[in-house]
Amino acid sequence: MVHAYHPDHAKLVEFNVRMSIKSMEMNQTTKAKLYIKQKGKCSTCGLLLLNEDGEFAYDGTTNIHHTIARSKGGKRGALSNLTLMHTDCHIQHHQTEVNK
Repeated sequence: MVHAYHPDHAKLVEFNVRMSIKSMEMNQTTKAKLYIKQKGKCSTCGLLLLNEDGEFAYDGTTNIHHTIARSKGGKRGALSNLTLMHTDCHIQHHQTEVNK
């Protein structure tokens, strides 16, 4: 913990936040594995899953989708039952299913 009156308080807090984000990114192994498996493309629209900087973002712009719903017997963490897609594509997919 950094005391609020430390002369470098803002710098130290910023550093800690950056390190936390890096740690979270490094632990996103399922998304990384799916990204590689899908050759960087969304399973719904086929467009790249990269942001405008050409980097894979861990900011919520992608979702993991269960190919076979867990309620229908699909396995929770099996990569064979998971697919990576844009958040908008995921929402659209589920809206389409509801309207069937």
